[in-house]
Amino acid sequence: MALPSSGAITFANINTELGYSSTAQISLNDGAVRSLFGISSGAIDMNTGHGKANTVSVSYLVVAGGGGGGCGEGDNGGDGAGGGGAGGVLTGTVTLNGGTSYTITVGGGANGSSDNGTQASNGGDSYIYGGGAYKVYSYGGGGGGSDTNSNGVGGGSGGGAASDYDTFSATGGSGVSGQGYRGGNISGQGSGDRHGTGGGGATGQGGDASASAGAGYYWATTGNYYGGGGGGGAWGCCWGNNAGGGAGGGGTGGQGSNAATNGGTNTGGGGGGGSGYGPDCGCGTYRIGGNGGSGIVVIVAPKAASSTTGGPTISGNTYYFYNSGTITF
Repeated sequence: MALPSSGAITFANINTELGYSSTAQISLNDGAVRSLFGISSGAIDMNTGHGKANTVSVSYLVVAGGGGGGCGEGDNGGDGAGGGGAGGVLTGTVTLNGGTSYTITVGGGANGSSDNGTQASNGGDSYIYGGGAYKVYSYGGGGGGSDTNSNGVGGGSGGGAASDYDTFSATGGSGVSGQGYRGGNISGQGSGDRHGTGGGGATGQGGDASASAGAGYYWATTGNYYGGGGGGGAWGCCWGNNAGGGAGGGGTGGQGSNAATNGGTNTGGGGGGGSGYGPDCGCGTYRIGGNGGSGIVVIVAPKAASSTTGGPTISGNTYYFYNSGTITF
């Protein structure tokens, strides 16, 4: 809404624009009224309010939850699984209406797969919603492929593919344009090179026929990376190739005595892919995929919010939502 662009302006009009009761007691000298009219000090009258709207332009980072890593083969010397895709990463500016409560939803990371016939799940979506519309919406990262269900799942960034000894061919999940990249594909792997591929990240795809993961996005406002893909798992827990996660919280693929690791909390990083089973090495449990990392929403405003819920960390006029909540300006 906005105040009338011409003609009379009433105090009821101003109250409504500010989100107050229409009969609330206010004066033209109130700070909220001066802020609305754009007159910080000195003379002020009703005519200076023509067409003014109670809005605020904020910068944002919205990162969804990362996808889980896939599960490696359950037989001796089996195939490695795909890393989870990173949660979608969005930055920019958006105009919010004053007096409107905006819901902030922070997506959780998905669990890694513990069943070699089941792809890992996608991470939770993150968004800013208010006034009957989504203002910003990012999609959770895609789950990594598992041994006998080997294609990665599409998401904000796509999950990596798992090696399949029978076909040596699998496809990484697709990413959402503007939010992240696809997971790595597998084609023509030999019997001695059966690792999973890495999940996609916010700025790059998982490696094709490679365990390497896609890198995340560096946001200068916080000085951190977000949205790194999970690394692919090795093709046997005693041998083969795995990879670390992409910058931005991606988990490491499993190998040897090291289980796949989880994506970083509040980074949207994908979970690492599990390795193949190797009972002769005593490492059967290491074929389970790592969990994806939870997302985050950061709002940078030119003024303080009038209220928040969900316990965001507040630094000046910057609001770090590590959990879901609301914000009103």
